Amino acid sequence: MRSALSLLLLIASLAPLHPAAAGEPLDGPGLKAHMAAIDGWLGMRKGAALPALSDDDYATLATGKGVLEEQVDEGSKLIRATFFRVVEVEAWRLWVGLADCNQHDQFMPHVQESVILEEGRDGKLTYQFLSLPMVKARHWVVRGWDNGALWTTSGKTIWESAWTLEPGAEEVAAAALEGGLIADVTAEEMDDAVLTSVNEGYWLLVELPDGRVLVAYQAFSDIGGKVPTWLINEMGPPGLARMVQKMDERGRVIETHYAHGEAPPPAPDGSALPQLASP
Repeated sequence: MRSALSLLLLIASLAPLHPAAAGEPLDGPGLKAHMAAIDGWLGMRKGAALPALSDDDYATLATGKGVLEEQVDEGSKLIRATFFRVVEVEAWRLWVGLADCNQHDQFMPHVQESVILEEGRDGKLTYQFLSLPMVKARHWVVRGWDNGALWTTSGKTIWESAWTLEPGAEEVAAAALEGGLIADVTAEEMDDAVLTSVNEGYWLLVELPDGRVLVAYQAFSDIGGKVPTWLINEMGPPGLARMVQKMDERGRVIETHYAHGEAPPPAPDGSALPQLASP
């Protein structure tokens, strides 16, 4: 664990990277240099490691196009996929959309139900049900954590939410259904669905000096059963780009989703986001 002095030195050394006003858009080398400069902060992340990006990847990201990196896990032989894209929406707007798991059906494809079952010091327990045409539905229960320490230490410029599969997910889901917490899935649908055996990942938002935000989404899962070609393609760059685009569009008008008294999710450290605080 870093000492308080070393932590202060790290903060001081990185402070100039976040000017008050946005500058010229970063090019590939500039984006690469920025990510290298904040590597100390990124070491505080809770999710799995970020894959290494090439100079060509950074050049592509600087133009606003997406980049997909796939790594084969040596133990399970499953693919760990990470999608990157630079967007022009403020990070807090994106954060509200992804942190409110009750609203994931608004931007994630095929999500029929997404509901927070429990929230507290041990993280956020969420049930999700994926309704798929022509194949069995998939569902899972994951426990997620928002990285308040990283957000605070980075000067509120790096936002992370990570999750992993909850042990005993089948029993948890059944109890939640019986208790009335799951409203949009029937008992028959739940019994017929395939429970994923592996499901972990993270959302990462990195505010850039030019005012844009680097979005990284990593998914490591085994959805089970036979996977059709169309679903594999949807999990590739075009499908992931559409999902991030929906996040982008929703983020631009995120205030309207909480205009009738609904409580928005807090910042990563649990505090209220000033942008959505009541006057």
